[in-house]
Amino acid sequence: METQNQSAVVFETFGGPEALHVETELPMPQPAAGEVRIHVEAASVQWTDTMIRRGKYPAVRKPGPYIPGYDLVGTIDALGPGVTGLAVGDRVADLTTVGSNARYAVRAAAGLTQVPATVDASEATALVLSWMTAYQALSRVAKVQPGQRVLVIGGNGAVGLAVIGLAKAMGYEAWATAGETHRVTLEERGARVFPRDGWSTAVREAGGVDVVIDGVGESGFAGAFEALRAGGCVVGLGMSSVINRGGGLPGMGWALAQFSVRNLWPNKKRGAFFSITDYRKKNPEHWSEDLATLFSLLDAGSIQPTIAETLSLGQVADAHRRLEKGGLRGKLILDPWA
Repeated sequence: METQNQSAVVFETFGGPEALHVETELPMPQPAAGEVRIHVEAASVQWTDTMIRRGKYPAVRKPGPYIPGYDLVGTIDALGPGVTGLAVGDRVADLTTVGSNARYAVRAAAGLTQVPATVDASEATALVLSWMTAYQALSRVAKVQPGQRVLVIGGNGAVGLAVIGLAKAMGYEAWATAGETHRVTLEERGARVFPRDGWSTAVREAGGVDVVIDGVGESGFAGAFEALRAGGCVVGLGMSSVINRGGGLPGMGWALAQFSVRNLWPNKKRGAFFSITDYRKKNPEHWSEDLATLFSLLDAGSIQPTIAETLSLGQVADAHRRLEKGGLRGKLILDPWA
């Protein structure tokens, strides 16, 4: 018999972690035409979720209520009318933006990617946002080549760990900036690590890099271009430094303008800003192809996401606090059935 109630994390208004609470008597979601319902096995809890909760994420600014959660891996347990090519029992993954911190989620069938039955759900969901961001920024935007050097600013972050973790499989040399507390860990994973202070000069003196992946924002753009070799590419992923100081949308626009104007400089260096959600909308075929590639690498043991801890629905508010405090080593994973 079908379970009649849904359990999920919910917040009605933007605010601090205390805005998050668990509802256990929500109506069971039903798939409409072209949709499926997914029994969620695992979902990541990540920095972007904290931005959404605070009302700082441009794509989620209308009043709630919302179920947070940016990605998921799970098993289809109901099909809506007109769904073809998928069946009840299929294991799938998706980028949700909101909605995955729940036992069940309804998603459009067309956006789902099949997940091998042999991979761990927690490791698989860790790939959907952070590792896909790293992989597409490297392969689709920077077009990194084997033997090149890649520097990631903030090597201990979720995307930073993914950039380092993909190095062997993609054939490049990984360099990273990080605080001293993370240096040994990142070196053990194969990265050459530079201190947070003075990294641009140190990288340039060490010969420079071909690609810089910058997930911090405009505070690192100038140094990133200085560290870049001729013909190289800086890929900007986020605006956390703007958001943290309260710059809002105007601040983001100004930072993007500063970033983009560097493409006009005649120095054979280029910059590009990458948004995984925008890129997916424009290139949906790349999404399924690239995520399937990552699942294949995971299944083969060629990549290994780091899981910091697996949590229950009731621990999500604490997870947000830990993310905002910083210092995590690996992904926080939500098991809605724990």
